[in-house]
Amino acid sequence: MGGFGRKGYEFLSELGLGPRNPGCYVNGAWTGGGPVVASLNPADNQASPLSLSLATSLLILAPTFRI
Repeated sequence: MGGFGRKGYEFLSELGLGPRNPGCYVNGAWTGGGPVVASLNPADNQASPLSLSLATSLLILAPTFRI
């Protein structure tokens, strides 16, 4: 098994992903420095092998988005 602890997820490391990954794409780069957010797979209610670290800078950028 790979570093993700479950068979079938070994290919994720080939994509440059690890157990914790930056969860925000800002100015052409992946970033993250805020709290870690884990997600559950709704099909089997198991924790995802990937966790995202959200960027605290999103709070600064959010007012610039328009819908």
